[in-house]
Amino acid sequence: HSAIVLWCHQNGVSPQQCAQLFTPETFARIGYVGRWAQAVMSLRALFDAGDLDFDDFFPAMMELSPFMHSFNHPTAPAVTRLAKLIAHQITGDRGLLSMPIERSIQDTLALDTIWPIYPGVADHYGLRGAYLWKIGAGLFYRTPADFVGASYAAYEGADSAEWEVSRMDRALFDRVLPERVSPQ
Repeated sequence: HSAIVLWCHQNGVSPQQCAQLFTPETFARIGYVGRWAQAVMSLRALFDAGDLDFDDFFPAMMELSPFMHSFNHPTAPAVTRLAKLIAHQITGDRGLLSMPIERSIQDTLALDTIWPIYPGVADHYGLRGAYLWKIGAGLFYRTPADFVGASYAAYEGADSAEWEVSRMDRALFDRVLPERVSPQ
């Protein structure tokens, strides 16, 4: 679920107005372009806690950008790199890190949901962004309006007022998003 769409639904913002919030300016105002450094530090802490070498993982992932399909679904090369790091740790064979195993496996997580890197966020980091959501095995949404409409339809009849999204800074969204919603 999109934190922006959920906030809009919870606050009575129309789907049309919600779709208009998918802009580089909105992403900057709600902190989407400032999360990278913290995310990298958090990932490094996980590696340190797990006794794997972050520096043997992360630079290789930056060459693959993006290395995640969504916030919690890595690409097959990312999973493969983790497996290589574990195998190296177990065997001591550093040569395993350069084995091209990722070329030989199917990316089964690509069969499920894939989130876009939003334009504006992507631009900030020198990446290519697009509005293209893939939900499940075959639903594609190419515009914010299509994605928001489908999300609102999924929420129909549900009481979203109590739903929480850990990635949503509710106080920040409450402060920023109302001023960005254009009148109908």
